[in-house]
Amino acid sequence: MESKKISVIIPARNEENEIGRAMDSVLKTNYEDLEIVVVNDGSTDKTAEIVESYMKKHRNIILVNFKEGHSAAFARNRGAEKANGETLVFFDADTVMNTSFLKEINKKRDKADAYIVICFPLKTTFVSKVLSGMIGKPFKLGLQDGSIYSKKNCNDAGKMFFSISKKAYEKIGGYGEDTFYFEDEAFADKFYLAGFNSVLVKNAIQYFELPSDFGGFVRQCNWLGRGINTIKNSSARRNKKLIWLLKGLFLAFPLFFLYEPRLLSAFLLLTLGTTYISTTWRNKKPLLSLMTTIFVYLKTFFVIFYFLFHSIKGDTLNKKKNKN
Repeated sequence: MESKKISVIIPARNEENEIGRAMDSVLKTNYEDLEIVVVNDGSTDKTAEIVESYMKKHRNIILVNFKEGHSAAFARNRGAEKANGETLVFFDADTVMNTSFLKEINKKRDKADAYIVICFPLKTTFVSKVLSGMIGKPFKLGLQDGSIYSKKNCNDAGKMFFSISKKAYEKIGGYGEDTFYFEDEAFADKFYLAGFNSVLVKNAIQYFELPSDFGGFVRQCNWLGRGINTIKNSSARRNKKLIWLLKGLFLAFPLFFLYEPRLLSAFLLLTLGTTYISTTWRNKKPLLSLMTTIFVYLKTFFVIFYFLFHSIKGDTLNKKKNKN
C-alpha cells in the first residue's frame, strides 16, 4: 500500500532525559513519508537543544518553541497547526513506539479515521513496576485486529486513541484546552459524537512511562484530582467524583469500627482481600499485587484529597473574581 504522510506530534516540557528516546523510536520506524513536530512548551532544561541537534541530522523534524508552559492539549493543538500529514499521531515525550507502528497505522488508513493501538507500561523502577500492577495486561489483546468502533460500541475497546486523520481532527476542533488530564477522553467523545469510527491496529504498540518514584506518583495523583474538576460535562464530572468517593468509603469503612476489634478485623480483611484479589485478577501476579494493593489505597485517598482541594481552591478563586 502506498504510504501517506504521517505527522508525529510530541509535546515536551522539561523532557531532556526522554525526548531523544522518543524521537529515536519514531525515526527507527523507517516510515517513508514522515515528519516529527516537537512542541517545546516552556522547557527550562535542554529539551530544545537536544531537538535542535536532531534537526541537524534529520530534515523532517520541526521544532515549535513557547517561552511559557501551557498544557498538553495546547501543545498538541499548536503542533497539529504546523503538521502537514494526512494522519496525526499525538505522542508523549516519555513514550516509545515499536518499529512497525506507523506502517501498521498506514495499512488501516482507509478503514476509519482514528487508530486504537496496544499500550504497555515501561517498568524501569520499583515504583513503576508496582504501579504497572494496577493496569494489568491490555484487554485489547483479546480483541480482533481491524475491528471497527463507533459511538455505539466504543466502550468495548476503550474511548482513548492518539492517532487520527487530520480531516477528523479539524472537523471536531482539536483538543479542548480548558480540560486538564482528561483531555484525551473529551477528545474521543467529540470524535465519536461527530459520527466518526476508529479501528483497532493490534500490531501497532506503544510503551508509556509510569511514575518512576514516589514523588512522581503523588504528582500524578495531584494531576488526576485537579483534572477531574476541569471535566466540562457536569454529569461526567460528578460521576468521576462519586466513583472515587465510593472507593474511598469502601477502603476506609473498617475505621468506623475502630473501637470494635472483631468488626474492625473482619471488615479490614474484607476490604484488603477484595482489593488484593481484584488487583491479582488484573495482573496475574500475586506477589506484585501485595505492594500494588498498598498503592491502590494511597492513590484513592490522594486523588480524593486533591480533587477536594482543587474544588475548594477553585471556588475561592471564583468568589474573589466575582467580588472584583
